[in-house]
Amino acid sequence: MSNDDYINRLEPIKGQPGWYYDPVTGNTHSEEELSGIVDPEEGAEENYDMHEDYDSDEEDMGGGDSEEESREDPSPNDNPKDTRDKNKNSDDNQDNNNDEGGGEGSNLDSLAADHMGKAGEAYNKVKELTKDAEDIAKIVETEGADLAADYRIAKKYGKEAVKTSFKIQITLFAAVLGIICLFVGLFAMALLGFGDSSSTSYQPGDMDTVEKGKGYTLKDNTDYSSIPCAEGTTDSGTYTHPIKNFTIRLCGTAVGKVASINSTNIANLITASKRDGIIFSGSSFRSYEDQIALRKANCPNWQTSRSSDCHPPTAIAGNSMHEMGLATDFSINGSYINTRSSEGFIWLSKNASKYIYYNFAPEPWHWSTTGG
Repeated sequence: MSNDDYINRLEPIKGQPGWYYDPVTGNTHSEEELSGIVDPEEGAEENYDMHEDYDSDEEDMGGGDSEEESREDPSPNDNPKDTRDKNKNSDDNQDNNNDEGGGEGSNLDSLAADHMGKAGEAYNKVKELTKDAEDIAKIVETEGADLAADYRIAKKYGKEAVKTSFKIQITLFAAVLGIICLFVGLFAMALLGFGDSSSTSYQPGDMDTVEKGKGYTLKDNTDYSSIPCAEGTTDSGTYTHPIKNFTIRLCGTAVGKVASINSTNIANLITASKRDGIIFSGSSFRSYEDQIALRKANCPNWQTSRSSDCHPPTAIAGNSMHEMGLATDFSINGSYINTRSSEGFIWLSKNASKYIYYNFAPEPWHWSTTGG
């Protein structure tokens, strides 16, 4: 067999790149060996020739005996038959040694093949473990992605929970603060005598009025008598309301007595209307007792009838703006303004608000600081 044919029958060993296996003899070879490898049968002949050359070399060097020399030469005294038997036994021993050497080589080949089989099994096992590791890596990657998604969701809703919690805390804080302010206010009112029948002194510049949409009215239990009457008006003394317990200073004007707190505005209104040729007269302040008498004259029941049930409409005693000196029933040319087409009503409609006076719609003649 040629070297090429021998190399072609070799099979690559799985898991050991660069190594090949001879399925006939069981021998293994590396790629480095393939350049000089030959068929085992041809190698046997070459080995035999090399053995003969080695023996010749030993003969030339005087070392070792040749096969013929190892045979015993017959001596003159030996029996030829005995000599032949000895030589035959020598040949048999040589054959037995050769047989034993061949057996050891076969055992080595078998052992090598066994190791190669185990190496192939180990390779397959490593391959399986590698696949398992890849599967585990994929699982870890998938689970990691799921965990990351869960983290993002938790982070999102966690932020919303924090915002909601913060809003709740702000709301609770505002509620508690409101309750504290309420108690402080109540305590302050108790110290200031809120609801007490005694009156307090009015101080110019203080918030002495209670706003009611537009204009102003008076506070209960407050003394306004320290406010002087306006220039051009007449000081007519003071009045204390028996129910509301406020005290006012009354000032005489062309439209009757008014509270001193309102005297400047009324005086300026009268002056302005005179410049325009409008001469107003009328009535303003009425006491609590005067209001009761008017109610008795105008209402079915002076105590319980509504203002609109009276003719003309008349406020319940204690609630009239006239009792505060903050309302006026205007007259022109000696008569109350009964129509909205009168020149007095037209002038007031254009100018009265400049002096914080507003009309009570059902009555063209009735004007006050709140329009009530």
